[in-house]
Amino acid sequence: MDKRISLQDAVSKVKDGMVVMVGGFLGAGSPTAILDALAESGVKDLTLICNDTAYPDVAHGKLITNKQVKKLIVSHIGTNPNTSEQMNSGELKIEFAPQGTLAERIRAAGAGLGGVERGERRRRARPHDGRSRWRAAARRPRPRAHGLCRLQRLPHGLLGKPRD
Repeated sequence: MDKRISLQDAVSKVKDGMVVMVGGFLGAGSPTAILDALAESGVKDLTLICNDTAYPDVAHGKLITNKQVKKLIVSHIGTNPNTSEQMNSGELKIEFAPQGTLAERIRAAGAGLGGVERGERRRRARPHDGRSRWRAAARRPRPRAHGLCRLQRLPHGLLGKPRD
């Protein structure tokens, strides 16, 4: 059984108000022929899920430029000025998600998971063996260590001697 369909058939299956997910990065790796045909079809009020909004005249950037997208779930919009203009004017609703979170949301939805818990669970401060050391540890602020400070606290054998 041949599961391939023509470009016109693929575009005709996309109706107003549907959700469309597009792969690729800045237009590279995107299905440009289908996206160009969608831009010409006049379909509107789409929800677009993608990594970025490409450039104004490339791939799904054309859908943004033609104002065919009503909602955007994305991690980056900086390369397409039309996106920020439409966002600022209120024409386009944008839901930002970090790249890793966006990828995990897509993976979870593909696996049929209804939701993914976000954030960390905090351990309750309970006394252990009648002592209150857990409560004291919970109140104690954690020292902040960033960049090289964290590396310098490791034993010298792991990463060499710390720089002065």
